[in-house]
Amino acid sequence: MLTKNLGKALNRQLMEELKSAYVYLNLSARLEQFSAPGAAKWMRALSNEELERAGKILDFLTYNGFDVSFGKLDKPSASGLSTPEDVFKAALKQENTAADKLKELSELAVSESDFPAFHLLNGFVLGQASAERKLRSIIDKFHTAGSSENARRFLDSQFPKT
Repeated sequence: MLTKNLGKALNRQLMEELKSAYVYLNLSARLEQFSAPGAAKWMRALSNEELERAGKILDFLTYNGFDVSFGKLDKPSASGLSTPEDVFKAALKQENTAADKLKELSELAVSESDFPAFHLLNGFVLGQASAERKLRSIIDKFHTAGSSENARRFLDSQFPKT
């Protein structure tokens, strides 16, 4: 059974997922400003993944009778991000923060013997690890491209067409 303590923690995580989605939409817009439509579309897909995760948490909470509470989301900022590499570094920082919070939440689920919650969260933790690896790879590629506009355009063309 979902404890009040774990329910509140999952509710906070729901808000974190929505925040991440908002941040990635903002980063997607910044990539569009750099004329990187492939990268922008990929970042938007990342935002959609966060929304999907938020929906799964919402479903879990409501299925377990928890009274969900939505809070305010702060406006994300892309100021100071002067290259696509900077944008992806910001995304990696967001992913790292999310991964840390998910791991803590997983530990809480285990400590409260809520294995259905742990199962839900474990899938998210594994997904975070995959996203972090992908972001590091993208950052390395943009770093290698440096200031070469042709190399950046080529990299942008290599993003999956979703």
